[in-house]
Amino acid sequence: MLLINESPMRIFAFFGIFGVMATIEYFFPCRTLQHSKWLRWRNHFVMSFISVGLVRFVFSGSAVGIAVLAQNVGWGLFNVFKIFPWLEIFISLLVLDLVIYGQHILFHYNSWLWRLHQVHHADSDVDVTTGFRFHP
Repeated sequence: MLLINESPMRIFAFFGIFGVMATIEYFFPCRTLQHSKWLRWRNHFVMSFISVGLVRFVFSGSAVGIAVLAQNVGWGLFNVFKIFPWLEIFISLLVLDLVIYGQHILFHYNSWLWRLHQVHHADSDVDVTTGFRFHP
């Protein structure tokens, strides 16, 4: 069920969380924006869709495919050690978040990677769409 509905679930989660955060930001702004919100949102959404589209096109299903392969052949710690499913999810999310944090640190300290990563830090305003400024 998860594999079949992976894309709709991601889209629902993306727009659901975005809607909640945009509503909170609208009612409780931390600062006044220097540039037009409509222009920023348009540009950030376009950047996001291009990046997501590139990643989906170039690496279509590779992460999900590797996960299914690992499950089928018994790779991975959770195929060896049986623990509660909720604990597997918690540990998996924690490790994934730490790996992404490590990648972020690496992008700051490697000059070549910093050139790619700099798009995150070039935003003069910070709002709910700043996180959309990412590279594939």
